[in-house]
Amino acid sequence: MGADVCKTRGIPSIDITAALPTPEVVGLVPSEMALKLRAVPLAMEDGVLTVAMADPTQRESIDALIEVTGHQVFPVWSPPNQLEAALERLAALSQAISDEPDSPQQEV
Repeated sequence: MGADVCKTRGIPSIDITAALPTPEVVGLVPSEMALKLRAVPLAMEDGVLTVAMADPTQRESIDALIEVTGHQVFPVWSPPNQLEAALERLAALSQAISDEPDSPQQEV
């Protein structure tokens, strides 16, 4: 799917190179699901989660995101190279979080 197709279907496109979603927003979508669906959570506003997607017309993907997050989803399109870079950052962040110890150990 490209920008022209999205434009004719009324689907907004977004440049996500500078997007800085909060950890709370990122945490709404498990990284495995984000990678599988090619979807990056970007922002939450008034209970609606904005998600950049490779194909924002895939109703099954949107429904899965709604089910997992419990929020309405506003899908937007992002250029493939930007989306892939964001998914790589998301995977790296998820890995870094899972590598952290659960709690710091204190010496007695």
